[in-house]
Order: sequence, then C-alpha cells, then structure tokens
Amino acid sequence: MRIVFQLAPETEAPAEMHMFYPQLGVLNMAENACPVLHNFIPLRGAVARDPRIWAKYIGDAIALYAPHTEILIGQHHWPTWGREAVLDHLEAQRDLYKHIHDQTLRLLNQGLTGPEIAERIELPPSLTSEWHTREYYGTISHNTKAIYQRYMGWFDGNPAHLWEHPPVEQARRYTEFMGGAEAVLEKARASFAVNPDRRESDLTAIPEATLTRWFPASRVSVLRPGGDLERRVREARYGRELWTWFVWIALACLLAETALGRWGLPGMGGEPRPAGVR
Repeated sequence: MRIVFQLAPETEAPAEMHMFYPQLGVLNMAENACPVLHNFIPLRGAVARDPRIWAKYIGDAIALYAPHTEILIGQHHWPTWGREAVLDHLEAQRDLYKHIHDQTLRLLNQGLTGPEIAERIELPPSLTSEWHTREYYGTISHNTKAIYQRYMGWFDGNPAHLWEHPPVEQARRYTEFMGGAEAVLEKARASFAVNPDRRESDLTAIPEATLTRWFPASRVSVLRPGGDLERRVREARYGRELWTWFVWIALACLLAETALGRWGLPGMGGEPRPAGVR
C-alpha cells in the first residue's frame, strides 16, 4: 500500500502529519479537519496552537490531494464521502481557522485585549451555516484568547497587572476594601443568581405580584434574605425532588447493560470465542 505523507507540524500537535492513500482515494487529515471547531489551546493547559499555519496546511492538502480524494477520514470522527463533499469540508475548516486568526489580529492591532476581542468576533454566514464548524468542542471565545496569548503573552497592557498580589492576598484586600466579610456576605445575598450568564438569563427580579399573576398563589414561594433562608428553601422544595428517581433509573440501566454484555440477547449468537480472539 502506497502512502503519501504531508508533514503538518505545529498544528493540532507539535508533530502532526496528513496521509494520502492514492490507491484508495482516501485522505487522512489526522486531527486537523475534524467536524467541529477545534481548540487552539486546551483547558487542561498546553502551548497555544497556531491557527495561521493550521489553515495553511489544510490549504496545502486541498491543493495536493483534494482532486484525487473520494473519502476523507480522521482519528476521532466518521468519514466524509464524495469528492465534492470532501472539498467543501476542507475549505470550510481552512476558512474557519483563518477567519478567527485574522479577525483576532485585526482587533488586537486596534488595542483590544483578549476578553474584549472574544466579545467582538462572530463567524460569517458562510461558516455558521455549516454544522461541522460549530462550537461543539472549541469555542470562538476561548480560541481568540489563545491567539492573543500566543502573540501578546499574559500582559494585557494595564500597568496595575504587572505585579499583582496572589489570589489569597487579593481576596483579603478586596474584602477589607468592601467593608469586611459580613458586608461582602450581605452584598452576595442581595445579588445572588443561579445562572449569571447574561446570554442565558435575564437577571431582572420578577415582582411578587407578577409571579402570582402567572402562577397559582399556592405554587409561589417567595424567599427573602434572613437567618432561616436555608430552612425555608428546604421546605419549599420538599416533596419535589426527583434526583432519587434518576439514581434508581441509572442503576437499572447499568444492570441491564451488564446483563446484556455478559449474556447477550436471544438469537445474538453467544458461542464463546477461541482464546486470543478479540
């Protein structure tokens, strides 16, 4: 079997390569063209990856192998079948990484920091319309910050951040500045929200009169700050918790899976395999 190797270092991994099988018309893009937006820096920690060179190597693969490719494969996903579909997939992946890289640098050169850039960048319709370019793994927000880190390092241009106190000392000083621990706790009780993501929740308080208009009064429990808040929360949710049901359902599914794995189903052919056969 003849294999043509294309070296693609400093992309998804420091040492990466693509493989083309000309006799089969199969192109293996390793982890560089997955059906998802990849991470430019994993949250577990690593050297920030280079989306500029990543896009370049995808473009090189298109030029070298796409005219002769019928099937695209990778290490973590299903194949893409058909020359036209392969080309569409590779071009969208190339454009995805190049767009995020170039737009991050454009805003970086305007003086914006990583978090500020993350709030500005959006994908064009030509990319958002493709399901395999969506943020199922990496995110635009995380990846723009990774690009900023790669080019600019940790310093955001604010002199106050040149030599900061470590977290514990910062917390002590902030607490003192806000009037002490009791004052901070009181502010926290007044502003506490279960889901603070502004894109998912409207944190505006709903008046009690509105709640009782929407729901029967017997179904509304208004909990105000106070020493017995924990007790009243427990009383309000008493008899409504479902977590025990989910535990039992999960255990039942586990037992069923164990039984199927051990004995199988009738008609599945459960003859034991010879030793060494997997």
